[in-house]
Amino acid sequence: VVLLNWLKKEGESVKRGDPLCEVQTDKAVAEVESVAQGVLLKQVIEVETEITVGTVIAYVGEPGEVVA
Repeated sequence: VVLLNWLKKEGESVKRGDPLCEVQTDKAVAEVESVAQGVLLKQVIEVETEITVGTVIAYVGEPGEVVA
């Protein structure tokens, strides 16, 4: 699975179910939805990076919260 494109930017509000990014598998392109609500604090994975299922790709939290 390859992360193709971020659909939300750091600092943007995110609702549960909002599409965060697009990923490409060997068969299709799909959107990855947020499992949390808040603000997109940090994108951990860069575009065109290969990832595996279960990899943390981003952090969503409260406004002003800091991710190390």
